[in-house]
Amino acid sequence: MIPRGLAAGFAGTVALTIAQRVEMGITGRPPSDLPAQVAEGVLGISVTGRQRQLAGFAAHWVNNTASGLGRAALGVAGLRGAPAAAGTFVLYLGGEAMLFRSLGFPPAALRPAEVPHAAVYAAVTNIAYELLDDSGVE
Repeated sequence: MIPRGLAAGFAGTVALTIAQRVEMGITGRPPSDLPAQVAEGVLGISVTGRQRQLAGFAAHWVNNTASGLGRAALGVAGLRGAPAAAGTFVLYLGGEAMLFRSLGFPPAALRPAEVPHAAVYAAVTNIAYELLDDSGVE
């Protein structure tokens, strides 16, 4: 269950990253500094320059990949298909909101663009989880 959840979360993170890059290309929005802020808050560090970029990159990939464990928990509860995808969406956005709140970030840290990004993440994570489940990967 854990390896499958992490693998599904990684697939979701790939899709999320692509969706974010497409959105940034369309809107002209620069890359977010939020992942670096999360790394600083969680690890109690302060980084600048290239180290800040690397910390943000790592936080993005580790946090979002680990969020696939939420989909695994839904699988243990017996959810599949659309209900599992919806649950993954709620867990993803809810987890993000709780993390941001615990780090003292303003509510505006969760931008409206996060909703479609979360939908992409949830859909791809769910599909990957179910494909891995059907292949017998535990």
